[in-house]
Amino acid sequence: MVWGEVTDKIKHKGYGLSHIIDKHPELDLKLISDIVDKGKLNNQNNIRYRIEYKNYIIGLSSEYKGNKRTFIITAFERYKG
Repeated sequence: MVWGEVTDKIKHKGYGLSHIIDKHPELDLKLISDIVDKGKLNNQNNIRYRIEYKNYIIGLSSEYKGNKRTFIITAFERYKG
């Protein structure tokens, strides 16, 4: 999994886990681990995947700029409330 990087701390731009942590500092990193460990993997198109667990979804991609890699592209709560 690609750790990624923050390319603009003011505008919260970047990619990978480092970008997600920068943009959402309140995020519980154990929650990401739980989603990956306990969630169900769904193949969307052999490049993009989703891991769904309870009310959470993690988006994954097996390519980045044409290179084979696996990294989190997004993580979000399905329903807030």
